[in-house]
Amino acid sequence: MDRFLVVRQRCVVGRAGLDFGSVQDPRVYRGKKIVPLPGLMRLMVTGLGSGKMVLRSVEDLSADMPAATRKPLGIPGRVSDTTLWGL
Repeated sequence: MDRFLVVRQRCVVGRAGLDFGSVQDPRVYRGKKIVPLPGLMRLMVTGLGSGKMVLRSVEDLSADMPAATRKPLGIPGRVSDTTLWGL
């Protein structure tokens, strides 16, 4: 992953103060492991901010991110495009 892109992602998330904690989660918990909604929303904003226009590209972005970048976003690892589509 390009170092400039990683720095840019951190700046987008940090400057915007993206706190999605008050947003109601529309998903239903059915015993599955669910990625927290604020983390998914931060990932979507980061993906759009870095020019990703397709959910599959955002999934690839989440897979390519180092742990140091994923941690501030609040995502544990790769997030599938079907999970993002469910939002």
